[in-house]
Amino acid sequence: ATPASSMGVVRRRHLQTRARTVIGIDDDLLDLDNLAEEDVGTLNGEAALLASIDARRTGRMRDIVATIQTEQDRIIRSGLDGVLVVQGGPGTGKTVVALHRAAYLLYTHRERLARRGVLILGPNLTFLRYIEQVLPSLGETDVLLSTVAELYPGITATVRERPEVAALKGDERMAQVVARAVRERQRVPRKPVEIRLDRYTLTLDARLLDAA
Repeated sequence: ATPASSMGVVRRRHLQTRARTVIGIDDDLLDLDNLAEEDVGTLNGEAALLASIDARRTGRMRDIVATIQTEQDRIIRSGLDGVLVVQGGPGTGKTVVALHRAAYLLYTHRERLARRGVLILGPNLTFLRYIEQVLPSLGETDVLLSTVAELYPGITATVRERPEVAALKGDERMAQVVARAVRERQRVPRKPVEIRLDRYTLTLDARLLDAA
């Protein structure tokens, strides 16, 4: 049986074992047209990805946890602390990883994140409508979705930049311009500043800030 001549075989499953332990499962999808809908969720490996790509589009991203590959799973399950940057070209799964990582962190660090909240920023409302059902389908509803233009309450950006201005603002050199502007406007506070973090209070005074 092959994809060109399935001979009635819908899928062929490969089991990888070490001694008496199964360490891997992978499916060959030979006849996608005759694959029952209830069987899609049981696919493993590249077959799951193939079935998802060929599925009928609805204009909204779905929970596609079955298609997540090993490299993506490592990113999703990486630690909470620090900043994690995921880069890749169009169609490489960046949005999938980001949403499933949010669901994983909310599940794993429920108490910690419940107090702080989770915000997902998108480039526009069209993008947010496309992804808005993914986290609820994974059981997570306490997440705020917003565009950058809607971040400040009561203020909505309506002006559209000219293409050449938008390109200039998106240039990586703008990061240096903004950093320089911030440095020029930084002032050491006259009074100590208190920052509350969970059960702790961090006090910043002029002496500490000058040393930094």
